[in-house]
Amino acid sequence: MKRTGALSAMMTVAHTGLADFVGLIYPHMQIKMFGRNLNPLINALFTNSVEWVREYHPPFWEFTDGEDDGTLPCIEQIIIENAPMNPRVEAVARGNSAS
Repeated sequence: MKRTGALSAMMTVAHTGLADFVGLIYPHMQIKMFGRNLNPLINALFTNSVEWVREYHPPFWEFTDGEDDGTLPCIEQIIIENAPMNPRVEAVARGNSAS
């Protein structure tokens, strides 16, 4: 799979079979997303068709009555963490040969 833009540096997508967690692992950070019904997001990440994601905040994005029947994908929390650098990945990124 050819990735472009921000996804080109991504090393892997981690997820649970319960569709309640998605992790994006980059050489320099990890992005953890928790929610419900995240299978459409997981599939979109694997097909490189995600432009952006956002965390659901009820005060800002209220569902109208009957709109959310519990089956819509919903990211309830996003956590961004620094990740330890892999020396080989860092060397390649800087243009040095990794041996």
